[in-house]
Amino acid sequence: MAYPAFDPAAWVELFRRAGADYVVPTTKHHDGITLWDAPGTGDRNTVRRGPRRDLVGEIAQAAKAEGMRVGFYYSGGLDWHVRPTAPLVLAEDVHDLKRPRDDEYGRYCSAHVRDLIDRYQPDVLWNDIGWPDENMHFAPGGLGELLEHFYRERPEGLINDRFSGAHQDFVTTEYQAGEIPEDQPWENNRGIGLSFGFNQVEDASQYLSGAQAVRHVVDAVSKGGRVLLNVGPRADGSLHELQVQVLESLGEFTTEHKAHLAGSRGLGELEIPGASWARAVEKDGRCRVYVSGEQGALRIAAADLPAGFDWPAEGVEAALSGMEALPAVVSAPSRDR
Repeated sequence: MAYPAFDPAAWVELFRRAGADYVVPTTKHHDGITLWDAPGTGDRNTVRRGPRRDLVGEIAQAAKAEGMRVGFYYSGGLDWHVRPTAPLVLAEDVHDLKRPRDDEYGRYCSAHVRDLIDRYQPDVLWNDIGWPDENMHFAPGGLGELLEHFYRERPEGLINDRFSGAHQDFVTTEYQAGEIPEDQPWENNRGIGLSFGFNQVEDASQYLSGAQAVRHVVDAVSKGGRVLLNVGPRADGSLHELQVQVLESLGEFTTEHKAHLAGSRGLGELEIPGASWARAVEKDGRCRVYVSGEQGALRIAAADLPAGFDWPAEGVEAALSGMEALPAVVSAPSRDR
């Protein structure tokens, strides 16, 4: 199979339309199969078997053609082919007890990531699970040397917080797991459904709706973060229609509101009587409050809105369209303007 429905240009155009600024494809997951012709993998990569295509390179090229940044997910903490383990039952098994720690495996991973840097010039290194402890050094093939090489080649590049504490530029949370940090950049990652890869038994009941996805993004931004939203393609390279619908809903919302959210100052959650959900941000001296709830007109008292802005004394009215619709928005300028 050559992935007949895999169209990376169409993918990234959809992602851009949904409001994304960067794309982070998986380059190697825990099964050890690499999605490019990685050094030392023999025929265990997608160039030598399966689709016989450099999937990483095609996605990276398409993203850059759309003017988007590119990051790479890489499982440095687990590789069930190179370092097979007994079944992983507990979180401690994954993150501590059964993950490989030896320098030989670390050099294997380091060679992969260095190859990704040299071939595709990524903006983000998104490692997962951790990094082999014995490879935490600056000798040739060590993690220290690798990260020095990354920052030398990509001075604006960023790495996540999953290199076993070696270094980080931003913190990650996953679904509901993890703590939102204070005064640090952070990113929440999750799938549109409850799985990261395509799960054929999932249906709409396990997927975010478009409205839920919008609220998820606005919630993160209102708390100073951003969202890395995962899509899982089918075996032929196509995206499930429900996933596409969610991204299209995000696009409908971000067409108007991304300019107000990107680079904003998060003002967090609000408790507004009669509303089921409310979040606020400030940008360029203007506060915007996003509100969802049961369909109908909602009168919001000025006292229930963020202080320091020129809300009418009598409050404002928001026209709500229900929880499965996009949020309503009310706004006011700063009193200092």
